[in-house]
Amino acid sequence: MASISLCMIAKDEEKYIESAISSVLGAVDDAIVADTGSKDNTKKLAEELGAKVIDVKWQDDFSKARNESIKHAAGDWILILDADEAIAEPDLEKLRKLADDSETDAYIFTQQTYTNDSKLKDWTPVKKSTKETKGYSGWVPAQIIRMFRNKKKKPLFAVTTPSIEKIKGKVRPSKIPIHHYGMERSDRKQGKAELYEKLGKAKIKKGDAKAHYELGKQLVQNRQYEKAIESFAQAIKARPDYADAYADLGTLFLNLGRAAEAKKFLSKAVNLNTQSCDAFNNLGVIYGKLGKHEDAILLFMKAIELKQDYAAAYKNLGLTLDKLDRKEEAALCFATAIKLNPKYKDEIEFS
Repeated sequence: MASISLCMIAKDEEKYIESAISSVLGAVDDAIVADTGSKDNTKKLAEELGAKVIDVKWQDDFSKARNESIKHAAGDWILILDADEAIAEPDLEKLRKLADDSETDAYIFTQQTYTNDSKLKDWTPVKKSTKETKGYSGWVPAQIIRMFRNKKKKPLFAVTTPSIEKIKGKVRPSKIPIHHYGMERSDRKQGKAELYEKLGKAKIKKGDAKAHYELGKQLVQNRQYEKAIESFAQAIKARPDYADAYADLGTLFLNLGRAAEAKKFLSKAVNLNTQSCDAFNNLGVIYGKLGKHEDAILLFMKAIELKQDYAAAYKNLGLTLDKLDRKEEAALCFATAIKLNPKYKDEIEFS
């Protein structure tokens, strides 16, 4: 049976690290924690769980810290987890089976970042409450490579994808979610936001569209909106068909109350990507603000067609129908929105 090593980077994670390591102890053969300067009990707690803790000097580079942890891993496979993540106990057997596949070099996992903010792009409602959902109403997905063969002579980047591509590895999706709780962490938000902004600025020196786009998203999180607008614009300049950049820029203008600019960029986004449910929903909001309620209804319905459990689109559709005095239809939309996201019960005023 192939062996698995857990590799993790941590700093001042005493509130979370026990949960993260404990969640996979039933599936991994050893655990390595690269500590980048903890001042709390992070290292002690990790060692008590059997992890090997190594001290790594932080150099503003996740890949260097990650590669250092991998040097100490004895397993045939590397499993990457952050300290504020976990894998559910019922999925551990599936994890072990992944390691027995002789034809695969890496696996893609769905990272489920839990949040109650249903306005976020790709927000998905929780269908069944479990230990891992922790009372959240939904989550935002991200596809990430988190398990790969231990090839120590081939250093890996922080997110691992570029190196897997370089070695022409066979990458397959897994059906195992990684439960992530970082979005709601008030203890780390500001520090991480500043760090990611710094790293993002370093990446854009390459001048590629994706780097500008990712920096723009980080700047939005940091509430540096004018700088974010410039970053999204640079992404579009580098890649004129960048649908996500148009969508995010349009959404930012929407949130800033700049309806005309929002309409321009969201319209371009839906033309470039006819599957962007968020762009259709946000464009519907713009048309509603402009008093074009019938057009808004069509856009909300398109968003729901693309994503049938889209709580925000049902709510927006209900609000628009209510303005047109179509009360019964509005009530049905509100009921669906609340079923998908119970927090709307306190937000929707309906007579």
